[in-house]
This record gives sequence, structure tokens and C-alpha cells, in this order.
Amino acid sequence: MRQAGAEEFWRTYVSSGPRTNIAHRLPTLRKLQTGDLVMIDIHPIVNGYSADMCRTVCVGKPTAEQQAAYDLYLKAQQVTIAKVKAGVGMVEIVVYTPAPGACGWRTQWW
Repeated sequence: MRQAGAEEFWRTYVSSGPRTNIAHRLPTLRKLQTGDLVMIDIHPIVNGYSADMCRTVCVGKPTAEQQAAYDLYLKAQQVTIAKVKAGVGMVEIVVYTPAPGACGWRTQWW
């Protein structure tokens, strides 16, 4: 990212396994295990602007439940991106984006 222009990074977080859904926690000594989700959250700064980029990967092949969660996120992301146009307000984008609970997913995960 530095080669692409990032001057510095505000913060970087990596979490895995049972702690993947807890953003911005302190590291532990736990080792990665097959099936773990690993969340990588970085905040590069370019030209004085801070970005937030988060990616989640699976160690090995995802379970059916993990794949279903990914598919749901991807669908919500695609619906949201399709709404982003000049002149559209945030309320129009957020209010009409499908919530995971509305799609039959367990809301306590989000």
C-alpha cells in the first residue's frame, strides 16, 4: 500500500476464530486453526484522507454457514453499491439496503 501512495497507517487490526466478530481488540497467543475466519482491518492515510479497508478470509475451505454469510454480505454490498450515485442521500442508501436479519440471518452475528 505504501508503494501505491499510502503515507502512513492510522491503525491495523487482525483478529481470528471466536474473536473475529470483535473488532479492535488486543492480540492473544491463540494460533490459527483450520476453519477460522481471519479479519484484517487496515486504515491507510493518503493525501491526508484516512480509509478503512476490511477483509475477511477463511483458513482452509469455508463451512456452508461461512459461505452463506459471505454470499449475504456480497449481495448486500452489490445492492448498496448499485444505489451510490451523485445526488443520492445516505438515508436512501442505508435505509433501503437489506439488513442481515431481514434476509433470515441471525442478527446477533452482525
